[in-house]
Amino acid sequence: MSGRAAWWRRRWPLAAAAGGTVALVAAGTAVALRDEARGAPALAVLAPLVDTLSALGGWWGPRSPLLTPVVALTAAALLLALAWRRRRTAGAALPGAAGLALAGQGALLGDAPLAGALLLVAGVALVVAVDRTAGHEGGLALWSREPPAPTWREAGLLVAVLAIATALRLYALDRVVWWFDGELTGYYAAATRLAGIPLANEGVDGSWAPLGLTFYPPYVAAFNVAGTTLLALRLAAAWVGVLTIPLFYVFVRRVAGAPAALLAAALLALDPLNLGWCRSDIHPHGFTLWPVLLVCLATLGALRGDSRRAWFAVALSMGLAWHQYPSGQAAVLIPPFALAWQAGGHDERRGRRRRALPFLLLGFALWFAGLPLSGWLATGRVEVRNPFTLTGSRAAWSQDAGAPGPADRVALVARTALANAADLTLGIFREARVISHQELLPGAGPLRRRTLPWTVAVAGLLGAALLARRRFDPGAAVLLAWLATAPLPALLAAEAYPKRAATLFPALIAAAAVFAVRLVDATWPEPAHRPRRALAALAGAALLVQLALTCFAWFSGRVWPARRPTEIAVARHVATEITPGTLVVVDGGFTYLDGKLLFLLLDELAAPARRPNAYVIFEGTTDDFRRIVERPGEALAYLDEVAWPYRWTRLAGQRTETDAVGEWRRVVWVIGARPHFDQRPNPQHVPLVRAVCPGARERTFAGAGAPTNRGDVTVLVCEPVRDAERRGTPDRRVETGPIR
Repeated sequence: MSGRAAWWRRRWPLAAAAGGTVALVAAGTAVALRDEARGAPALAVLAPLVDTLSALGGWWGPRSPLLTPVVALTAAALLLALAWRRRRTAGAALPGAAGLALAGQGALLGDAPLAGALLLVAGVALVVAVDRTAGHEGGLALWSREPPAPTWREAGLLVAVLAIATALRLYALDRVVWWFDGELTGYYAAATRLAGIPLANEGVDGSWAPLGLTFYPPYVAAFNVAGTTLLALRLAAAWVGVLTIPLFYVFVRRVAGAPAALLAAALLALDPLNLGWCRSDIHPHGFTLWPVLLVCLATLGALRGDSRRAWFAVALSMGLAWHQYPSGQAAVLIPPFALAWQAGGHDERRGRRRRALPFLLLGFALWFAGLPLSGWLATGRVEVRNPFTLTGSRAAWSQDAGAPGPADRVALVARTALANAADLTLGIFREARVISHQELLPGAGPLRRRTLPWTVAVAGLLGAALLARRRFDPGAAVLLAWLATAPLPALLAAEAYPKRAATLFPALIAAAAVFAVRLVDATWPEPAHRPRRALAALAGAALLVQLALTCFAWFSGRVWPARRPTEIAVARHVATEITPGTLVVVDGGFTYLDGKLLFLLLDELAAPARRPNAYVIFEGTTDDFRRIVERPGEALAYLDEVAWPYRWTRLAGQRTETDAVGEWRRVVWVIGARPHFDQRPNPQHVPLVRAVCPGARERTFAGAGAPTNRGDVTVLVCEPVRDAERRGTPDRRVETGPIR
């Protein structure tokens, strides 16, 4: 057999797993679209299984304040007993460290924070203090070269994990969660027109958001498959979430082998934050993981291969890191941090740093060039700007320091970073104090809301200590660099929302998987099938409990009822009223209603059978509204004041025909919430339309918007020309000519 044929044969299992992943996503999407067309929840066929798991989670969840500390302390006692029995061997350190850390976690869960913190520190100290030269290296050695070729059993287990991940991310996707956030609908809509993507990314003729060019391609694909629907928005996020797991698996496998990679993939599939970001239309925090993984894989390949081609790939991945949400942009620092972890030592490592330096400088140049490149793609002009001032007051250094000196500014940033570090740490081990609405963490019971499951938090902490011990290993150096850079966007922000450290939690999951596998290897260094099988069964049971709690939290209806957002009903009603010569005026900016309806109606507005038409976003005072109610044709002036709908989206090609319309035979007024929560809808604007168009058809939709921003929506349809003809009298609502 030739060398090339042998190379392919070794990789057939992973190739089959990759094909299985694509097939799973495609099949899940097809079933979700079929169910949507039938009016059923997405993947409704899974309802009996999900209900069974929810029932199991419903039993555990309310009892979690008692069961969870008991489980943690029992596991700690067993591990400490095992460590004591093997106290004279090298295999005692890791069980002892795990036992101390689990006891600390149990104390934290049991409201003993000081004792818990001390025990966690003791566990970390024990890992750090282990003599790395002990027999079998204490089970601490990571893979210093490529792991063994994948097996078909490994590929089958990976596909099983991905099947669970796909089901969790697609089940009832059109109904849970039951609100439409809508803040980014303008940017989603830009994905309907390729030429509009650079404009939206740069905020030309609209507001700017730090999304990056890598944000848009999944939505382009989703809209081509499912149209401009809420299901399409969520499908794009779910696709990215599922397809990122194999990339995560490949990275962890190259660092620590197949068992750690499979465990890491399973933990990411069940991760609460990742699952929430993959099931919603909120900011793309789940999209930041795959560019970071590309940087990590390129850096690992360069550290092991040390070729110019490998380091050039690192430079390209560093440049790509700019074109995403800010929580992932710090990945540009992973390659230099990984080299820094390997500082000192052999001449070989010093030579590697000299060879890497030109490519690292190129990578930084490409990263800094990302902002001018984005501007050039949008406007054709190159403008050099400071990338560290784009987010304004959200950055720690942009806050009011109280004094103008640079020392005061540095002190402010240091204080903010320390406070944010405390918030992040508490969120991982005890309770997430700072949460924004973009962190969907439904609780499965009375336990405090946290950003990582407690077992993952403990193992991740000990895994980080283990990696620090093995920092001269390339895989350990890269994973450590990821752990060090991932929290920087949160530490240097005004507040440490978990979304700003979105890539930290997968890094901790990877470290947790590495530690768990090393713990088993250190405890049973020789093949011991019975203990290993028992531990595998125990790990499977723990993952099953986590799966049950996830199903209970998301799909039991206890937190979120399974229903479609009200905006979908509003959009469907408005769509039935759009005929040639229809003007749609939306007054509802406070709840993002204007952008949400535009997105949901894009396919209808662009349909040839419904053209010409116009969609106007009203932004003005009540006097301005009165004027356009009396003379609707004047509403077209807002197409220039709020220009992005006819610049970014597929409506751009309709502007000329819209301006050429001589009269609007139908006007659809959509009036939603205004800047006061008790004004649903605007109490002045609805009567204005009624007074000017007494024959208007009217319908009110209750409950549109997120739970914290609830507002009713009233739709009024006015046909003044037809009404005037029916009465046989001129239309007195227009001073001159037909309604325009």
